[in-house]
Amino acid sequence: MPGASEASAWRREIVVDGTRLSYLHAGSGKPVLLLHGTFWSRVWEPVLPAVAATGHEVLAPDFPGFGLSGGRLARDEAAVPALAACALRFLDALGIGGSLVVGGHDIGGAVAQHHAAHESRVEALVLMNSVLYDSWPVPAVERFRDQAVADAVTVEELLEARGQSLARAVVRPLDDSERAAWLAPWGPCALMDRHGRRRRRALHLGPGRAAP
Repeated sequence: MPGASEASAWRREIVVDGTRLSYLHAGSGKPVLLLHGTFWSRVWEPVLPAVAATGHEVLAPDFPGFGLSGGRLARDEAAVPALAACALRFLDALGIGGSLVVGGHDIGGAVAQHHAAHESRVEALVLMNSVLYDSWPVPAVERFRDQAVADAVTVEELLEARGQSLARAVVRPLDDSERAAWLAPWGPCALMDRHGRRRRRALHLGPGRAAP
């Protein structure tokens, strides 16, 4: 069984197809891939050490344009099959082959189902509050496929909407620092590119410790 330090979750980065992907990593052994929904990989942070302590290597990536990953998702890239292909390229970049367990929450659940349906290497599937296989996007998100609608949303409005979703998703009140950490990927700095232009990284679909 892994020791306490080996089972701890660390945030790491890897470049996949020219895009920097951030991911949480813990443990060693048979791989477990955990896929997030409309938030980001931080949703898995509380459970990573416990899963790793059972003798698994646990990986929870941020999809491009989500969380702490770089890049952005164009409309076609936001489809479930495209996200599933992205997750496979992530595993390939890490040199992880063979059988694995895949878990998914929300949209990540649909991606996980796609893996289970099309990848023989998936030996177990775990779904939590999952989107059904082909039921994404829901109407509330579908409207953002209209570029005019996406362009009209301000950073402040986006943060307010994300904050309301966060409040509904947790079972206890969050203090200011916790709320800020959860919403950091949608903050004004994160939504500006290096030329000062506004990114739309969160509108196409809807911290653990630094690595030693």
